[in-house]
Amino acid sequence: MQGELLSPCRCDGSVRCTHQPCLIKWISERGSWSCELCYYKYHVIAINTKNPLQVKWQAISLTVIEKVQIAAAILGSLFLIASISWLIWSTFSPSAKWQRQDLLFQICYGMYGFMDIVCIGEQRQRPPNTLGVIY
Repeated sequence: MQGELLSPCRCDGSVRCTHQPCLIKWISERGSWSCELCYYKYHVIAINTKNPLQVKWQAISLTVIEKVQIAAAILGSLFLIASISWLIWSTFSPSAKWQRQDLLFQICYGMYGFMDIVCIGEQRQRPPNTLGVIY
């Protein structure tokens, strides 16, 4: 037994009723969401009956290059956060006043600011959901 019969479209006669699994198989094989006889568009509502806690996670396989790109993106993001935090702290902190007068500090400040701008610009140019490494 394949379950109860459905009438998913406006057809009559012997083609009027079908089983739900048969209809799903037909839609997936044909690649169309409408009846080929009466051209009625099927109204399908996706219902997730699985408990999200019971869904089994599947491991994805990554190449070495993809793993390196992910690690570089994570480390680059951490560097960017740390660098911007340091730039903001050193600009406004009264305890960093003596550092701001040092030539080495001014060179590093400019270098970190430049690198932050480059990193942010690189992140914005990349399409979403892609990883990239600056070579």
